[in-house]
Amino acid sequence: MSRKLDKEPFFISDFHIGHHNVIKFDGRPFRDVDEMHAEIIKRWNSVIDDDDTVYYMGDLAMRDMETAKWVVHALKGKIEFIMGNHDRYKEIAKLGRFENIHEYGTEILVKDDTITDKRAKGYQQIIMSHYPILSWNRSHYGSIHLHGHCHGS
Repeated sequence: MSRKLDKEPFFISDFHIGHHNVIKFDGRPFRDVDEMHAEIIKRWNSVIDDDDTVYYMGDLAMRDMETAKWVVHALKGKIEFIMGNHDRYKEIAKLGRFENIHEYGTEILVKDDTITDKRAKGYQQIIMSHYPILSWNRSHYGSIHLHGHCHGS
């Protein structure tokens, strides 16, 4: 069953905390991972308030769970976590930070007064997973699929 939200959520993925090579692979504008971690926190908290909901679509850290814990506990908002290929459920759960942990994905309905389809009843359906999928629930009826993993490719 879909969760209904009356306030627009935020979406993000693929921090890759502690992953030195992601800076080079993705062309991230940081000298090192310490600068990347600090900037993630700074940028996140400049946008997100404590009562905002954020859907994080996987790949939190590359084995550096101590730093990951420090980073996620410095972030504002309520975070719904969707597992990625670099995430391990027990490690993510041990962080004690997430509202829910979704193993394969989740879907929500977000209030949208511009939706005119009577079947949608004023809500936009959003299907989320770490990976892109070719076909998803109501893909031909206006639902949206959001994912991480591809790093812009």
